[in-house]
Amino acid sequence: MKWNSKIANQDIVIKKNTLNITDTIEEANSSNFTYVNNDYREIITTQPVEINTDNKNRFKGYVSNISQTLRYGGTLIADIDCQGQDYLLQKRLITKAFKNETVENIVRYMIDNILAEEGITAGTINAPATVEAIAFNSMTCYNALDQLIMFGDYIWNIDIQFI
Repeated sequence: MKWNSKIANQDIVIKKNTLNITDTIEEANSSNFTYVNNDYREIITTQPVEINTDNKNRFKGYVSNISQTLRYGGTLIADIDCQGQDYLLQKRLITKAFKNETVENIVRYMIDNILAEEGITAGTINAPATVEAIAFNSMTCYNALDQLIMFGDYIWNIDIQFI
């Protein structure tokens, strides 16, 4: 199995036995790992992270926390925490009221008018329940989706490209 990992589109080598990936529906995806930062690369929060094996994406997200330690001999060890694509839903806000709209139409509005700017597109959406009235007042799209699932037996997930 060949691993290929990147931070801010620059290759990194993850230290053996330090990679953890959490990918559970209805929970925020996350990853953490350690790598030896021999070139003293600057790492900042919100930089994009990709972890692939054998040309298949295993995780895509953003740096959320960095802890670096300078070891004897000048080796810089970086412990990196990442949050998944749901970060894009947490940083975008929706301020809009809907009346007599289906959950599907509301989600599509969110994607087309707010989340498309982040490169998010819709996958399969099957949410025919009609919402009499709902208002989002500067709410994150993440929290808005959580409210919408209460109108039916719905789940939502964001992966590399879709909601």
